[in-house]
Amino acid sequence: MKWYVVFGVVLLLAITPALTAAFEERERGHSPVMMGNESMNNTSMMMYAHGKEFAEKRKELQERWKERLEEIKEYRERIKDRNEHIREMKERYKEKYMEEREKYEQLKHRGLDDPEVFNYARGFVVNGIGFAIAHLDSLENRVIAMNLSDDRTAEILGDIDVLKVTLEEWKAVINNSTTPEELRENVKEFREEWQLIRIKINAVTSKVVALKFEEVIEKAENRTWMIEDKIAALKELGVDTSEIEEAYHEYLSGLAEAKGKITEALQHFENAINANTYSVAKEEYEEGKDAYHEAIDKFKDTMDELRDVFKEYAERMRYLNENSTASES
Repeated sequence: MKWYVVFGVVLLLAITPALTAAFEERERGHSPVMMGNESMNNTSMMMYAHGKEFAEKRKELQERWKERLEEIKEYRERIKDRNEHIREMKERYKEKYMEEREKYEQLKHRGLDDPEVFNYARGFVVNGIGFAIAHLDSLENRVIAMNLSDDRTAEILGDIDVLKVTLEEWKAVINNSTTPEELRENVKEFREEWQLIRIKINAVTSKVVALKFEEVIEKAENRTWMIEDKIAALKELGVDTSEIEEAYHEYLSGLAEAKGKITEALQHFENAINANTYSVAKEEYEEGKDAYHEAIDKFKDTMDELRDVFKEYAERMRYLNENSTASES
């Protein structure tokens, strides 16, 4: 494989977030080192002298990792089991909500004084609230599984808990309604507050998604050294890298702009969560969504542009190399 093809492939790997983690792990491996006979002999003697100690330590560390891996496996299994439980709960709430609402719609002409109609009316509202709580449980599990800082994790879990507590309180209020008048009044008050709660749930959900995307951008930023190393290597070979460097600087600028938009989106989502009125929460949430989508678009465009430059550069070098080979023959 020609050197410029390898270079293009490596660069593409370097700017692809989905592969950067694996690439980093590969880079951590130790390369073989060429040694002279004297160094090799000294190394052999050291290995012989400490061989027994090394073997014992290795076995000890392997056993420790086995224990640790079991802990990790058990944790993942617990998360998996909890996710499955939450999915089942959401599905159950959804089915009950749809079933009881349909029954209520069929029988509501009888009026809430009819016990059957009353129970269906109360039931579909309670199960609708239960579904929203289950969604927050699912979001909570997702946050726990994410590799966020302790402060960020505590912050978001706090946001989720506040909403869950509010919904649990309303669920109890609706469920404890015993007369048609009480049910009407409670449902009316809940619907008024639900408009604000719903926006806040959307804002918290979007905040989690935005934080996850912020991680993707930061991983791309932390791996720019791979591109810089390859550009430096090409310069040492006497290759003109001006076009690649220009594209690379635009790439860095694009990453910074995308990250700035994510920061802006997170602030809007935070404002929506803290809002006291539906109109303010709605406005902040919509502005946050717009900023988030701008970040996505900018990041995608930046990656696409850089990839195209690398692709064009590799094709050009391949063409020149093929022509050079043909003229030599």
